[in-house]
Amino acid sequence: MKRERTLQLGDKVVIIWTRKHHFVELDGEFQSYVKGVLSDDTPLFKTKFGDFTGETCFWIDAKRVKSSNDVTYFQSLLMPLQVELAYAARKAGQTFHNKIDYKEVKALTEKKKINADKLNHFVNTHGFDPLDDSWIEAQMVTNELERKWFEFTRIHKMPIITEGFVELFNKEYAEKLSRDDALSLTVKKVRYILGAQILRYKGVSNPEELKKAALEFEKKFSKQDERMSEWRKTKKGIRTVKTNKPIEFWAGNCLMKCIEKIPQIFLSPECEYIKPGIELEVIGFDPYEKWIKLDFMPNIREQLGDDAYSIIVHPEDLERLDGIDKL
Repeated sequence: MKRERTLQLGDKVVIIWTRKHHFVELDGEFQSYVKGVLSDDTPLFKTKFGDFTGETCFWIDAKRVKSSNDVTYFQSLLMPLQVELAYAARKAGQTFHNKIDYKEVKALTEKKKINADKLNHFVNTHGFDPLDDSWIEAQMVTNELERKWFEFTRIHKMPIITEGFVELFNKEYAEKLSRDDALSLTVKKVRYILGAQILRYKGVSNPEELKKAALEFEKKFSKQDERMSEWRKTKKGIRTVKTNKPIEFWAGNCLMKCIEKIPQIFLSPECEYIKPGIELEVIGFDPYEKWIKLDFMPNIREQLGDDAYSIIVHPEDLERLDGIDKL
């Protein structure tokens, strides 16, 4: 049975990825439905780079794009979406047509299966899902705005906090939250999650124990932020270090861009560790507890845009960096 045709001749779209060009922000115009490899109802788009079909690109309705930040947000969803669909197809015993035919998608799909098996075992043993952070909305909020934001980010699986995403929140909840305040609330929520994580993975579900651990963790790292901020005020120019051993990297919402644009930086396709020999900029240092916050050099940063990622080195791992003595 053919799918319902929803596009009309001349409809405007923005193409955000193609097999040939990979990440793009390309205006397109719908021409017709054509017979593709997998479907008789494949949309055909005309662009300045030639024609593309829906089987060789990802596209979104132009009305949904207000700025390049919106394009970046939708691009950040591509890799996770491909992994989710590949995993779902695998569970159902079906074949999935992966537009992004990277070996990394296969590796991440296999990793997802292994993690899903572990999670199912945990839930069967302890009776709750340690990844369910809805408890924060009931136990940790200090006002209604926090509760709404924590709920909203949980529903949307903690996406990039763009202006467009904050606008969507304000529209749905009739609020006037700024992006800066949204980012601050998101940092607080993530710290609550991390603070209680160890206990939850031990099978602890007591609300008071979780609340205590979460508050202590958030307070500790808020103080750390203050010390790092004070350190930055006393330093002029760019301070750098170089890795001599692999260090941990949290890709956040930019995993696909890391795989696509800077794979040479990482030890494996999952982009979980930065290779030895990579120069990084120091953006924060805690002289008291010796934590260090790093970022890529400008030529690498500009390739990742405004996507969220994190490079934080624990005090016990400082030996993995050369140049610490100059901070």
